[in-house]
Amino acid sequence: MMSWNRFCMNYAQSYVIVWLTAILFLIQSFMQSQGEENLGMAMTFTLVSHLREQLSSLIHVRVENIAKAEAEKERLAMEVSNMDR
Repeated sequence: MMSWNRFCMNYAQSYVIVWLTAILFLIQSFMQSQGEENLGMAMTFTLVSHLREQLSSLIHVRVENIAKAEAEKERLAMEVSNMDR
């Protein structure tokens, strides 16, 4: 038969094990949710950065095309004015 002291000691050890298991589960859950959130943030950052670069590139190409069109328009206007002379 187990003594009262031995029973209390076993109970306390069991309680500590259950408590530590619960704490570890909470830590694991917290770390997993933080990891998923951060992964989402990293993915969002990557997508936004890529979209920003693409938009910048599109604007740059558009500005170049407008400048080329204006230069061509001026060249044609000068040709016409030279032909009139």
